[in-house]
Amino acid sequence: MVQIPNKDKTILNYYVLPLIELSINKLPDFEQIYLNYTGDLVFIKFTTKPKLAYSEFLTTTITYKDAYYQVYAIPDKFLNDMRYLLKGKYSKMSLQAKATIIENSGLNYMVKNKITGKFNTASALLALDKRPELRSFMEKKLSRKSAMDVHIEPNSDLMDKLTNDVFIDNIFEEQ
Repeated sequence: MVQIPNKDKTILNYYVLPLIELSINKLPDFEQIYLNYTGDLVFIKFTTKPKLAYSEFLTTTITYKDAYYQVYAIPDKFLNDMRYLLKGKYSKMSLQAKATIIENSGLNYMVKNKITGKFNTASALLALDKRPELRSFMEKKLSRKSAMDVHIEPNSDLMDKLTNDVFIDNIFEEQ
């Protein structure tokens, strides 16, 4: 599997937020996004008290250590997809979840360049369907870093699963 810098931030911003009908563009002044271990709740941290419910999926607001957390519930129809996301199996997410992510992420997906005629997709979305472009990009990048020719097997997942620091459970346990 391949380690992508800022992968956790990318996954939470562009894969999870769209599932609760949000995007980073709709969240002014947020500081960080977390999940609970089971992946059914999203915690959005603010340093100032948020004045709005940014989505109908808001369940509560928590104050903890001078920060505010809005807690959003993942819709039931995406709970299985969150299980795949937690395992790092992004390409196995449902077609409905992938379509929602593509539509609400704010990122380009298969947009035709008017000059070259080629289709462009934001790199953050390439793991949804194990795009060969991401595999090629990662092979080139890793080959340059290691000074060796790197080959990624066609059936491998292109991104690791999330790291522990994205789970709110770890933040609340630090006390």
